[in-house]
Amino acid sequence: MFDGCPCTGGVGLCSDVIREYYVINTAMNWTDAQSYCRKKYNDLATVGNSENMMTLVSTATASGASREMWIGLRETGSASWLWSVGESENSSGVVEYTNWAKTGSASISSTCGAMRSDGKWLSSSCTTTRPFVCQSGQCFQHGPSELQVVSKPETWRAALHYCRENNKELASARSKAENLAIQKIFDDDDDDDDDDDDDDYDYDYDYDYDDEKIESVWIGLFQDEWKWSDQSASSFRYWHGTQPNNDGKCVLYNPSDRTWYDRDCAQKFLFCCYKGKYKISVSLVMKVIHSSCLQRCV
Repeated sequence: MFDGCPCTGGVGLCSDVIREYYVINTAMNWTDAQSYCRKKYNDLATVGNSENMMTLVSTATASGASREMWIGLRETGSASWLWSVGESENSSGVVEYTNWAKTGSASISSTCGAMRSDGKWLSSSCTTTRPFVCQSGQCFQHGPSELQVVSKPETWRAALHYCRENNKELASARSKAENLAIQKIFDDDDDDDDDDDDDDYDYDYDYDYDDEKIESVWIGLFQDEWKWSDQSASSFRYWHGTQPNNDGKCVLYNPSDRTWYDRDCAQKFLFCCYKGKYKISVSLVMKVIHSSCLQRCV
């Protein structure tokens, strides 16, 4: 009665999560789709990071499905502060380390986060425009992770889109050391402080700001109330630019533009289940590429 189309996901530099996705070519409402996936597989699809997202796209394409399909994200519960990069080897993407400023600290009404020149965080309206920092590689502590400073002010969503279009993510500061690494972009010169005992990573930055003083930058910090059906805490989101727009409390994947939309949970769509979540330990040599770590785009 039901046709499943499997595809095994890949592993990124810092991600050890693999999921197999199955497109179910029968329309159901979100709750019935959830029940079916839990009976036959693990659950409705959880998309934990960009690697998972690429696997979902490949699976949907291979299945021949051209219609929207439910995934396991639903608006429920209290808001949480998250990192846009999603799952990595050591983190679900939920904010644990924090460095909020006393003024401009975490706010329920302001749903995006920025870093000031002193390294402190402030919450802000996501429609505010400011420079931003992209990061390649999901974590500083494993392998090369390069920072790119983009001085052209953008909204938080536009900044995220720019980073992802260039195969990067908005930068994450999930530890004091990572926070210090990002804070160095505010330095006025190329003078590294090698005696800083708090900095676990050695970076050599090149600065070229044309005398423009950057006061704050967007980082990958945001908050929302969306949770995954399998109760995993992954913070990865891949909304269309107009979404979510209060069309409903459940999320579907649209193969035509490969992004997510919110919809009324009672509507019937195809759906995507997942099976398996495997941890793979990979031994990596920690090495930071210094000369090209920091770029500037105008």
